Amino acid sequence: MKVHLSAVGTSVLRNSSKDPKIKDRLSSLGLENWDSLSLDDKKQRIIVEYRNELLEYLKNYIRENGEKASAELSALLKAFRKFNHKPEDTKIFLYYTNSPNSELAGEAIRYYLNELGYKDVVLAEITKINSESNFYEGMVDLFDKVITKLIYWKNNGYEIFINTTSGFKSETIFISIAGLMLESTLYYLHESFNDIIILPSPPISIKPNYVKIIKRLKEEGYVVPLSRAEKILSSDIIRGLEELAIIERREGAIRLRDWSKKFIDNF
Repeated sequence: MKVHLSAVGTSVLRNSSKDPKIKDRLSSLGLENWDSLSLDDKKQRIIVEYRNELLEYLKNYIRENGEKASAELSALLKAFRKFNHKPEDTKIFLYYTNSPNSELAGEAIRYYLNELGYKDVVLAEITKINSESNFYEGMVDLFDKVITKLIYWKNNGYEIFINTTSGFKSETIFISIAGLMLESTLYYLHESFNDIIILPSPPISIKPNYVKIIKRLKEEGYVVPLSRAEKILSSDIIRGLEELAIIERREGAIRLRDWSKKFIDNF
């Protein structure tokens, strides 16, 4: 069984808004820029209120335009052809940020993939990383909802393919790193010649000395008073772990960040 993992953005919303019928309806609802709404924009409520109607517009738009309707579909369907992955042997895992417009885009794409015969399509909502304050919270959520799935699939003999076309985003980078550790195939839809490129995917691993240090901190209870930490680790090591965001210094102690706890527990 093959698994394709892909982020879902709002390109289908942006593209569909150029269709005259959809454009007029969006204008009447005040949703001209529905693809770029922030999470807390009040217009997200309009999307929730008219969700079923808007979903039908999107489903019809995708049927009419196929893979040209969205960046995600374009990359996925080209990848399926390149790798010769048949619907009955392919699982698709789509993840989107926790906003109504992103969820709507993901649902429309799932419907179309189902219609093409890809019945095993899963949608997962992840926390949107939109500030420094929620960055690590978002990483933990991403680990819980996405990376643990990758680990499960790898351990159960699935071949993993990761669509990295969504660009230089923290979520994509984090998942790509995990994918490399799990010997996944990473691919990218190159805009210049509109074809799938398989990215170089050298296997990577956590340095053994870091694993040893993190396990030592875990044995100490994840939170270690600075005075104790300085006895079991050098100041250079502590500073290095801080720079790598593996630990944080707070209230006179060093703490393993939640994402690093999960990383070491699973890898």
